[in-house]
Amino acid sequence: AVELFREMLANSLSPGAMTFVHLFSAELMARQGRQALALLEHMKKAEVPANAKLYNIILTHLCKHGKEKEALDLLHSMATTSCAPDIYTYNILINALCKAGMMDKAMDLFVEMPTRGCIPDVVTYNSIVDGFCKAGKVEEANKLFAEMMRISKEGLVDAISYVALISTICKLGKGKLGFQLLREMLEKGFKPNLVTFNVVFEGLSKESNTDDAKITIQEL
Repeated sequence: AVELFREMLANSLSPGAMTFVHLFSAELMARQGRQALALLEHMKKAEVPANAKLYNIILTHLCKHGKEKEALDLLHSMATTSCAPDIYTYNILINALCKAGMMDKAMDLFVEMPTRGCIPDVVTYNSIVDGFCKAGKVEEANKLFAEMMRISKEGLVDAISYVALISTICKLGKGKLGFQLLREMLEKGFKPNLVTFNVVFEGLSKESNTDDAKITIQEL
């Protein structure tokens, strides 16, 4: 792809953004991450503008292969260009960092987002809530969930948000709280899956809370 890019420039051809999207996609499908990064550098030197979509393709590849540090470096390098990250850029990175247990880094990006003109959406919040839950940090997850509810932005809280929090809370032995969130979830019109009901039922049973456990069964 690098050679093709050079040939296009040598022949006074100006490749458009979609051309690069295809070139990057081809390189990364062939697992040529270094070639894709080299192509990006050639673009910069030739003063060919890149867009967020191109960066997002590379970031997705890096994160998929566990290269979160390189992905963060690439995000920071965008600050030296005229290309600004978009909501997808941040969501790709935050999701990867949360899955890798790098919650401090994920929260740094979460705080940074509004300063770069990107408002966190339901995908952003769900990634972080799930990350805190899997890290056993229920208090942090609960605070973020409460913030989602406080903002009350349409579509900001969804079934995934509830399920992630309910599952972790019950697994940590707080079945009563999980049951309360389940009822709240139902009242808001969300439909829990069978696994969520089972998790709450088991949590209540371990607390010998048979009355609420029976109600949970009736809700099935």
